[in-house]
Amino acid sequence: MLKTTMISAGLLMHSAMGMAAELNTSFTEADMVLQDGSYTLNILNSLPVNASVFELSLQASGTGDYSSESKSVCTQFQGSECMGAYVDTLHSELLYEVEVEVRCDGQVLFTDRQNRSEFTNEPLASQSRTVSFDTAFVKLQPVTCQSMELRVATLTNGKTNKVQGTIRLSNTTSQSSTTQYGVIK
Repeated sequence: MLKTTMISAGLLMHSAMGMAAELNTSFTEADMVLQDGSYTLNILNSLPVNASVFELSLQASGTGDYSSESKSVCTQFQGSECMGAYVDTLHSELLYEVEVEVRCDGQVLFTDRQNRSEFTNEPLASQSRTVSFDTAFVKLQPVTCQSMELRVATLTNGKTNKVQGTIRLSNTTSQSSTTQYGVIK
């Protein structure tokens, strides 16, 4: 089953050449298809967008890949040699890693990977973690895009259960004074 977000042409400004001025949509995991640990959102625009400004703000939350075991460790070293007693110590490790990819008409427009990891000698109270992707850039060569695909993949053995964000393709920067734009070819 393929879920698709349709952007109404009536809500978009049109240029004289019959192209939509921007693509701008908000989404959650409810708008996306979950398959093999990845969420996918397909956005079909009724008219192609020819734009050079890309903005993505996305938060993904879920549980990380967790392991916990008791390890025997040395209590005192002299150089690289253990001179003290060995004691059993708890070792807990958690990794939550997410990869985001945005495609415009099948071509990769943006890809990034974020992770939250924790290593401790105590039990972890929670395995829940959140990662954020906030990017904005101006392409020197504008892209023409009629369909856009956003994929959010959980890596390792973690599980993502909440995704929310906004995606925008336009010819103008946003109104936010805190947004910093990179420039790419």
